[in-house]
Amino acid sequence: MTNELKKETQINNLKDKIDFLLTAGRISFIEYNFKTDIFDCNQVFNEITGYNFNNTPLDLNWLISRIHPNNIELFKSEINKIKKNYKKYLELEFRMLNAENKYIWFHFHGQMDSKQPHVLTGILNDITNNKRLLNELINARNKSINANELKTRFVANISHEIRTPMNAILGFTGLLKNHIKDAPLSNYISSIESSGKTLLKLINDLLDIEKINSGKIEIKKEKVNLDFLLDDIYQTFILFANNKGITLDIVKQSDIPSEILTDTLKIKQILINLTNNAIKFTDKGGVKIEYSFLADKHHNYGTLNLIISDTGIGIPLEKQKIIFEPFIQEDLNSNRQHEGTGLGLSIVQQIITLMGGTIVLESNPGKGSRFSISIPKIIFSSHKEVHGNTYTNNNGAYMDSETKIASEETNKTFLSTEEKSIIKQKFNTKLIPLWKQLSEMLSLTDLNIFIKEVSEITLSIPWKELENYNKILKANVKSFDFEQLLLQIKEFKQFIDYVNTHF
Repeated sequence: MTNELKKETQINNLKDKIDFLLTAGRISFIEYNFKTDIFDCNQVFNEITGYNFNNTPLDLNWLISRIHPNNIELFKSEINKIKKNYKKYLELEFRMLNAENKYIWFHFHGQMDSKQPHVLTGILNDITNNKRLLNELINARNKSINANELKTRFVANISHEIRTPMNAILGFTGLLKNHIKDAPLSNYISSIESSGKTLLKLINDLLDIEKINSGKIEIKKEKVNLDFLLDDIYQTFILFANNKGITLDIVKQSDIPSEILTDTLKIKQILINLTNNAIKFTDKGGVKIEYSFLADKHHNYGTLNLIISDTGIGIPLEKQKIIFEPFIQEDLNSNRQHEGTGLGLSIVQQIITLMGGTIVLESNPGKGSRFSISIPKIIFSSHKEVHGNTYTNNNGAYMDSETKIASEETNKTFLSTEEKSIIKQKFNTKLIPLWKQLSEMLSLTDLNIFIKEVSEITLSIPWKELENYNKILKANVKSFDFEQLLLQIKEFKQFIDYVNTHF
C-alpha cells in the first residue's frame, strides 16, 4: 500500500470515528454554502428535525421562515455578519420548527471555513430538554419568590396586628405596677410584663430576619463618632449590669478617628444584641467591650474591630458550631432562667456579613465567651475630635445662658453647606414641632422620639454640647425628674436659635 493510500485510509477512518462520536453524542453536524445554497448534514440532524437535507440545495429564506418569530431578527443579523465576514465565529441559540411543526431549541456553534470562505461549518445541539428544565426551575423559583414575599407581608402584617394590642397591654401593665405593690398580684403583673416584652422582642427579631432574607435590608453610610456610640451603649446597659451585680467596662484599644463612615444603627444593633446576651448569661464577674480602629492612611480607610467578652456560663464546643443559626439558644439551665428568642446571634452574623465583616466566637463552658468582630474598608476622617464645654450642674440641669452651645470647630471644621442644610431641615421639620409640643405638655412618647432625633444628629456630626444635652435628657427621663425635664425643654431654644443663626 502506497503512502497516499495509507493517508487516505487514515483520513477515512478518522472521518468514520468523528461521525461515530457525533452520532453517539447526538450532535448534529451541518455545513452550508452561501454561494450554492447547498446544505449538508449528518444523520443526527435528520433524526432530530425530521428533515432530510443531506447534500441538497436549500433556500436560506425557507430555513429562516422556520425560526421562531422571537429569534428571527437575531438569527438574520448574526448570519449576515458572518456572511459578510464581519465576524469569523458564530454562536447563538434559537428555536426552529421541526417536520411536525413543533419548536425545538438549538445551540449552534460554527465558523467560516478558511479554505472555502463562503462555507459555514459547525455543530448543532438539541437543547430542548435543557430549556424545558430551565423553564421549570424559573417557574419554581418565581413561585418560591412569590411565596416568600407573601410570607414576608404576612409576618409584617401579623406583627403589626400583634404589636398594637401588646403595646397597650404593656402600657396598662406599667400603670398597674404603680398601684399594685403587694404579692401575689404584683408578681402576676411582672410576669405579664416580662412575657409581653419577650413577645415584642420575638416579633422585632422575626421582622429583621425577614428583611435580611428578602434582601430588603440596606447598609446606610453615615458619619459616626465611635466614642459617643460606645458611651451610648454603656448608658443603655449599665443599670442592667448593676442590677445583676456585675461590671461593665468599655475599653478603647487604639486611637480612634473622630469620624468613620458606616451604618450607625447596624453597629448599635450588633453591640446591643451581643452586650445584652453577655450580661444575660453572666452572673459573676463582668462584661467588657473593647474597640479599636486599624487605619490605612494611604487609602483613607481602615478596619473596625469590636470585642465583646464576658465571664459567664460559656458555650460548649458542639453548640458553638450552630450558635449562629436561627432559634438556637445556648441554655444550660433546665429552668430556662436565661430566656430569649434565639434569633439575636443569627441577625448579628447576617448583618456583619452584609457589611463585609466577620465574627469569631471563642468560648469555654464555665469560663465565659468572647465575640471578635472585624469590619474592613471603613472610610474615616482624620480631623481632630471636637472638645466642647460639658454640662457641670450637679443637679442635672442643662446649663446657664452664658455657656457656649457649640464650639467654633463644630461650625467651621466639620460642617459643609449641605450638612448644615440637612441639620436645619431636621430642626424645622422634626425637632422644633416636637419641642413646641413638649413645651406645652410633657409626653414620654414624644420625649423618646425627641431624644432619638437628637441622637441621629450627634451621631452624624461631632456636636459635643448637643450630645451632652441629650445624655442628661435621657437620664432625667429614666429618673422621671419632670422638674428638670421642663427646664431642659425650655433651654433647647438656645440650640434652635444657634441653628437659625449659623446654619
